[in-house]
Amino acid sequence: MAAAMTSASGGRRLAADWAVLGKRPGEVMGYEVLDGSLPRDRAAHYLWGSQTATPEGDRRDGPDALPWRVFLSSAEGEPAAVAGRVETRWDGVRDGTGQPSLTSCLALLDWAAAVGARATWTTLDRAAAAAPWPVPGRDPRTAGESGLTLDLLPASVQELADTVDRLGFDWASGVAALLLDGRQVVITLPAGAEPPDVSRRVLILDAVCALLPYGCRVWLSAATWAGHRAEHRLSLVFAPRARATQLEVALHGAVPREPAGATARTYLAELRRLRAKTGATAELVAHLLRLAKPLPFSESAVALSRLREIDLMDAVLAEIAEGRGDPARAVYVLERQSAGQQDAKIRDLLLFLARCATRTEAPQDAAAARTWLVANWPPGLSGCLGAELGTEPPSESSFGRAVGWLRLAREAGGRATEAFAELLGSVLTAEQPAHARNWAAWRAQLITKAQRDFGVEAEVADPFLVNSADMGLEWVSVGVKDNRLDAQVVERLVHRPAGAPSASGSWPRFVAAIAGLLPSGEARREDAEAFAALGERAWRTALDLADLYHRGQVLDLLWNPLLDVATGAGAEDRAQLARRVHRLAPAEADLAPELAATADLLETGGTSLPRLPRTRASRERYVEALSHRLDHPRAYGEIEHAVLSALLGPPQQPPPGTALETLADLVARRPGLRMPVLDEVAERLRTHDAWLEAELPGDWTDELGRRAGMQWLPALMSLRELVRTDPAPDRLSDAVRRATAGESLSPRTLRELDPWMRSQRSVMVDALAERLEREAPGRSLGTQLYLAIRTGTYGREVQERMRAYADAEFARLARATALWRGPSGGRGATGGGGGSARPSGHAGAGGPARPVPGQGAPPPPPHHPRPPAVPPPHGSQAPALPQAHAAD
Repeated sequence: MAAAMTSASGGRRLAADWAVLGKRPGEVMGYEVLDGSLPRDRAAHYLWGSQTATPEGDRRDGPDALPWRVFLSSAEGEPAAVAGRVETRWDGVRDGTGQPSLTSCLALLDWAAAVGARATWTTLDRAAAAAPWPVPGRDPRTAGESGLTLDLLPASVQELADTVDRLGFDWASGVAALLLDGRQVVITLPAGAEPPDVSRRVLILDAVCALLPYGCRVWLSAATWAGHRAEHRLSLVFAPRARATQLEVALHGAVPREPAGATARTYLAELRRLRAKTGATAELVAHLLRLAKPLPFSESAVALSRLREIDLMDAVLAEIAEGRGDPARAVYVLERQSAGQQDAKIRDLLLFLARCATRTEAPQDAAAARTWLVANWPPGLSGCLGAELGTEPPSESSFGRAVGWLRLAREAGGRATEAFAELLGSVLTAEQPAHARNWAAWRAQLITKAQRDFGVEAEVADPFLVNSADMGLEWVSVGVKDNRLDAQVVERLVHRPAGAPSASGSWPRFVAAIAGLLPSGEARREDAEAFAALGERAWRTALDLADLYHRGQVLDLLWNPLLDVATGAGAEDRAQLARRVHRLAPAEADLAPELAATADLLETGGTSLPRLPRTRASRERYVEALSHRLDHPRAYGEIEHAVLSALLGPPQQPPPGTALETLADLVARRPGLRMPVLDEVAERLRTHDAWLEAELPGDWTDELGRRAGMQWLPALMSLRELVRTDPAPDRLSDAVRRATAGESLSPRTLRELDPWMRSQRSVMVDALAERLEREAPGRSLGTQLYLAIRTGTYGREVQERMRAYADAEFARLARATALWRGPSGGRGATGGGGGSARPSGHAGAGGPARPVPGQGAPPPPPHHPRPPAVPPPHGSQAPALPQAHAAD
């Protein structure tokens, strides 16, 4: 027969042997085995051995109405114990003589399969009734059939116990004791009462036998109806009355008489004592169902000792509860139970042994427990251990116990091939213990440990990693903290079979790409965002993973979720983000401009831009990325304003040229910023003269110059450009006059002249002053320029140079004047009283002023220089400059 499989209903799906006894259509002669999976001679042993009377096929009413069901444990000529069920029915078919043609159908399990499925007559009957049966005479392979498969549910202890109680415990226990005494028992039905249907009769038969150890079923048999004349060997049947060799008991009648045999009488007494002790029939039934080791009829005394073991189990469990548990006593009790049975007491004994097996303080106990568990790993133990781990908060001790149990299950693998996978799976599916904050992290660490210690055997955890966001995230975190991600596991997660459930999307592909495990080596944005969606802390793990593999580009991939942190998280999260960004993309590193822009925005929120590239080409890419990042809705407002403030710098000083160029490029890409930026620049130009040093873009200067009160700005910028060309005084004078816009020389205009003033010869400076004075009548611009020189605006060197120039010019003027007033002029060179010459345009000490050159008098000789347009070098009062001069 095929191996058992777990069914969707939680039971066992077993392939059963089958056979059919009947007549072929139209036959007149007797019955024969028509078809089946068994050889015909073996099938005949069971089918003919189940015949308890000659039924009247067309009878529909009465206790003997079909169908009849018989339950067999053996048959003549068949040495092995079985669990068989034969149903005899009439399907309305008649034979060649017109008589009803009956059919008997056999479903047969070997004893071990029945025990493993914890099958009783009730569960076998229900499974056979519900199963689709093969059609006799038709090849199942041709018909697409697969034989007879039974979906067997475990016996219901409660249903059997309730049936016993409805029958009356004393009545049912008395019948069971008679069976143990070797008597064939006939149950008769009350006269005139509605007979129980066939399924109810099966349950009654099953419940009575449930008061004997399960192992007695190797010799017990039963039938829902038998004729009183039929010769059969069935132990317990419904019949109209008993034969001479049988014992009759009435259903719902008097309690049967006690058995004759001493063992059976003692068994009955113990059964009733234990029932009276606990008051719970179910506990007795559960204990007896666990006793599945075969008990031949000749070993009735063993049945008594097995019954009494219920007290031993309670005693051992009490010792365990008191901390005095002995693994040897637990093993003794377990070895007397059904290998496939599970209930609360069995589970507690197994858990005790499992805990002993991982205890280091008692090596002898641990060795004994390990030896028994490895050799006898029972079905369901892995699930039991996994559920147990889910009842306590995660801790180092529970982690060590889990690892120990996994090793134990792996050692049992030769005998229980699914033990390891079942245990690991049950731990991963267990409900989170109450108040357990790090349940996902604990399980992720267990998965990692299993993967590293047991390799591909831990593959059962793969679906849990992919489908559980918490567990997947914690698993990656554990690997990052250990600086060790299992490449084989990551590749398995990425390449899971198509159609496998994957609630968390493509996050394994992101991990694989960052770890360099994909052929392309490239991570995709959707993969990165799938990872970030695993949990609130996923972004931290993603950045730590990227740091482990030096993948700074992950900042670009995770821009959207990281921006949410930068703009919406608390101060601690923002600080954590800044630290991680600084590690991934250091400001001093040679970064791609796009990454530099992203890192600046995430680390500082735009308040500073330490990664601003130095080269023009790189800055253009930086600005393009910056502008793209600022398109995000979360970047509007605060971050965009912070970027502008960072580029503009403090109000008192203009930004460096690179920052101003970057700002201009950003404004060009984002026209909406132009007006607020120019408003701020205009305010700074008006209030902070240092801003006049800024190299503003030409279009900014033009636009600002059209604003009220700012008309001087374009001319001032033009003056700056002109000064750089080393212009002649006449061109410079024109520019200065435009920059003053009808006003006096402002400090900003004087500052723009600074480079020129410091680099020119004194005669050029004097020429500029003369030009300004002559070409802007009444504004004294030349005088203001000399006053600026005198007050040190252009430094001491310019001041001293111009003073020396003035002194020299006055001396030459004096000599020229003396010559002018010489023999041909009516006065000697030393005439005029004072002996010292006066500047042109001023009166001498002894007479009226001389004519000013260019105002109605002939020009001086060509070799005489004009008087300098400079105040007396040592006088306290600066004279007015002449209004005009003759051409030089």
